Amino acid sequence: MNQEDIEHIRELVAVNRMRLQKLEVQAAALGSYCPAPILVEIDETRDNIERFEKIINQNSLHNYIESRKVMRDFGYDLDSLEYKLNKVIVQETKVYRFFGIPIFSISTVVSRIVLLVVTLFGVGFISLLLGFVVQVATIRSQRATIEAIEQTEQSIRATEKGEENEKATRVAQTATVKVILTITALRQTPVPPTATPVLPTPTATSVSTSRPKPTSTPKRPNTPELSRTPKPTETRRPTSTGVP
Repeated sequence: MNQEDIEHIRELVAVNRMRLQKLEVQAAALGSYCPAPILVEIDETRDNIERFEKIINQNSLHNYIESRKVMRDFGYDLDSLEYKLNKVIVQETKVYRFFGIPIFSISTVVSRIVLLVVTLFGVGFISLLLGFVVQVATIRSQRATIEAIEQTEQSIRATEKGEENEKATRVAQTATVKVILTITALRQTPVPPTATPVLPTPTATSVSTSRPKPTSTPKRPNTPELSRTPKPTETRRPTSTGVP
């Protein structure tokens, strides 16, 4: 083999090593979910590549075609490992423990779905409870408002009745005062001593108490002495008969 063939084989080895490193990173990402046979195959492929690199470094390669065949086998092994790693499905599980003792484990997806359902149920229940509490509080406030309105109406009615009673009391007091003033005025009014009760007017059958008119007296003969100074006649006033 010439130097160019050796350099070409080294380039192929470097490419296979880079692919192997990527597969190792992918297997490490899977962690405990990576199957053990895949890890064993990765270790064997790594050992084979390192052994072949030592042969190249020692210039022990004699046939280029056999070296290319070895590189082709490395490529097949790496393709198989890549296919197997891509086929691995990571299923996360959540382990429920009781005092550190694992009771059961379920998938993380199922756990999240259950948690979501429980959360929605809890939110719905809390919303219903809050709605019931708000409704009860509203009913109580309405009852309190109605009772306050009734008490206000009763107080207004009582006030109106009190005002009516006060008005009636004032009217009664005013009437009483008027009566008292009237009685006092009547008591203070002087009664004339000669006042007698008014008698009814006499009827046609009643006897007239008036004096008869004096009849005309015969004229005396004229005398010279009397004719000069006639004596005036006296008229008497009738006495009071009680008629005003």
